[in-house]
Amino acid sequence: MKTVQKLEIEFKGLILSQDMHTKMLYVKELEASMLKVIGDINKSFNIFMTRKDTKDFINVLKKEDNISENEVISGRGKTKRVHHFLAFKYATWVSKEFELIVYKFFVKYYPVIRELGGDKYNDFRFKYLPKIYDGENTRWIIINMNLDINRILKKNNGWNKQNKFEYNSREYIYSHIIVDIKRNLKPKTRQNISNWLKERIIYHFRTLEIINESK
Repeated sequence: MKTVQKLEIEFKGLILSQDMHTKMLYVKELEASMLKVIGDINKSFNIFMTRKDTKDFINVLKKEDNISENEVISGRGKTKRVHHFLAFKYATWVSKEFELIVYKFFVKYYPVIRELGGDKYNDFRFKYLPKIYDGENTRWIIINMNLDINRILKKNNGWNKQNKFEYNSREYIYSHIIVDIKRNLKPKTRQNISNWLKERIIYHFRTLEIINESK
């Protein structure tokens, strides 16, 4: 079962949150941002969902994109998340000002969100890890590697909530270890894999810190 990966992005004084696995927006932060912009409790997401126009839109979205109900709206309470097209629809209903803010957020950050969506991790796990370890059980390598990344980022309490730098750090580390493997810079023996990965994690994280400090 996947752990929810939550990325929070500040935009124009507002906080908008994204589920990094599904790319869905969190309703709690979307609604809180709406209240900051127009301050109208009658524009809550729950009221929006009772409208016939909203229900018709969801039905068309499911049909046209061939997706399930859970891919349009998922979770409850603090974990409720919605498809970005439904977020657009909600913003359109709230106000023109809020609609424009949501559009600008996606224009600016959607390429970043796609890049941080975990593709590098999956590439490493499925495509590149077998190049340095051909055993049947790779789970211990992934566990140790994630523990090392957690320690260097001081994320010992888990990843249910993270900021942009933390998520970007993980993707940066994975993508650069993939480059290491492509360059044939990899451990010579199976026993050295964990130590080699730990060394590369530290090296690439320190490089990323230097890059960010110089900005």
